[in-house]
Amino acid sequence: MTEFVRKSRIATIQFEPFTFGITPIMQTIVYILYELFQQKFYPEKFERELMTLPDGGTVGFDWDGHRPDPEEKSNKPILLMVPGVAGDSDNMYEIALMREVREKFKVVILLLRGASGLPITSGKVNHVGCWRDIKYATEHLYENWVHGRGHG
Repeated sequence: MTEFVRKSRIATIQFEPFTFGITPIMQTIVYILYELFQQKFYPEKFERELMTLPDGGTVGFDWDGHRPDPEEKSNKPILLMVPGVAGDSDNMYEIALMREVREKFKVVILLLRGASGLPITSGKVNHVGCWRDIKYATEHLYENWVHGRGHG
């Protein structure tokens, strides 16, 4: 986390309301319309990786652009982002952060059970009690993309 704060400008970013967002309800409306516009006309490109959990459930990783080449040593650390309420990788707040840090980090967004069109492969969908899914996902990233690649 310290490296992320040091390498990104996150600590210096200040809130600025959108144009025409002079009241809270207008900020909400403008935000939603702007997000829909961005998703339709300027979508980000992701490569999706699926992972099967021990109980048969499925989580996903949306890699910014493409997955790292396992044979290639990367000089960028991996930044794992976990979406908020919407649970998807194309929300404006996530895209804005990803665009801000992608030059210094290889960004991957974790998609939890049932989110963003993931197949439901077990009798459980994502809820607050699924914290172990994040543990399994981070272990998967470490074992497959960090360990032995010069990031560890």
